[in-house]
Amino acid sequence: MRYSSQHAPQLSDSLQPMRIELIAKGENIVTELGLSSRSLLKNSEIHSELIKAARVLSSREYSIQYTSEMLNTIQQLQHEMKERTKYIETSLKTIPKIVSSLEDTDKITRNMN
Repeated sequence: MRYSSQHAPQLSDSLQPMRIELIAKGENIVTELGLSSRSLLKNSEIHSELIKAARVLSSREYSIQYTSEMLNTIQQLQHEMKERTKYIETSLKTIPKIVSSLEDTDKITRNMN
């Protein structure tokens, strides 16, 4: 129940300093609550900014991971291409031998006729 100053019981002069001290402490508490509230609001904005930054970092991490996977795939494809190139080089080196064999065979068949 709230009392107005008219209905408040009269305090003896010896309690007056205590009353003033309690009022000052109450005002300090209210002031600290206000500062805490402002700090909470300010920090909640910081929190939202941290959340945004975390999301950006997360997307960057995904991009880096994806890029890394693509690089691994490219390296595998490069290895396969080297193997195929070696196979083609080997095959191309055998062509002169095959041509020579065909020419020899052609000569033999011509001589038989």
